[in-house]
Amino acid sequence: MSDDDITKGTSRKDGQARPALHLASSWRYEDLFHEQGLARLDQEFLTYLGGRDAALSDQLANFRVGKEALTPLSQSTLLLAIAPHVEGFIVRLFQIEEAASQLQAATLSHDAVMLFKKQFVQRRARRYRGEFPETFADLSHWLEDEAA
Repeated sequence: MSDDDITKGTSRKDGQARPALHLASSWRYEDLFHEQGLARLDQEFLTYLGGRDAALSDQLANFRVGKEALTPLSQSTLLLAIAPHVEGFIVRLFQIEEAASQLQAATLSHDAVMLFKKQFVQRRARRYRGEFPETFADLSHWLEDEAA
């Protein structure tokens, strides 16, 4: 697939039309393939993040320059906190707000089923009266070791 295919929305091999993708006004696809463009994209993301959560932006900046040493668990927590902002930034960059909104609504429409599953498992877990071989502390240490 060429860049032309992406920007013009040409047909796929199966004959169906491919939707055209367009970047936000100040961007071109070529920018994403060069170091300068990626540096600019990174800076724009940091500005975007700073405008939405200054403390999180500062934490990311400190981590990047080595001012803040994070444990593997803390790194995961930082990444999970940043993830929704990355999603919003990418949605805006590729101008796919409507499609993202539709996917989010479709996902949220399954919340009732997921809640039922969670409650079902919790009720089953409460019935278990046997001994657990590991403590939560043991499991936590194991998880930290695996994440390292």
